[in-house]
Amino acid sequence: MSRPREWKRPLEWDLVGEVGLDQLARTIVGEARGEDWAGQVAVAWTVVNRVRAAHGDGPRWWGTDVAGVVHADAQFSCWFDAQASRLKALSIHSVPYRVAMEAALAVLNGHEPDPTGGATHYHVTAMPTPPVWAAKLRPTVSIGAHSFYVEEA
Repeated sequence: MSRPREWKRPLEWDLVGEVGLDQLARTIVGEARGEDWAGQVAVAWTVVNRVRAAHGDGPRWWGTDVAGVVHADAQFSCWFDAQASRLKALSIHSVPYRVAMEAALAVLNGHEPDPTGGATHYHVTAMPTPPVWAAKLRPTVSIGAHSFYVEEA
């Protein structure tokens, strides 16, 4: 009989916490609403990759934990203005929140591999012109409605 695979968690719990977990689920809803499972997992991994980068050689202005990263100034559009009010009011019993929480937990518990290739940035593919920052980064993959990027080493 074979042993079950050991799962490696991408972040320690002290970098997530209950508030961070809730904020990650809400960010997934806000950024990837209408996306399939893969799109929601990809958004979660981008947040995780930013936290990991902050504890390596990456920028710390993004934040050093999940809550700090999702609320970093002008980073995740779902936390801007009116959209933020809707996210804050989102019921934890709603289907979008529950699905996003499942995606967040799957990533944080190491059950979903990173499909983004370590991406720390993304934008919606429907934009007529990519953001200026995209020209300075290396594209990794497109998943659902988003294109993902990583900084060159």
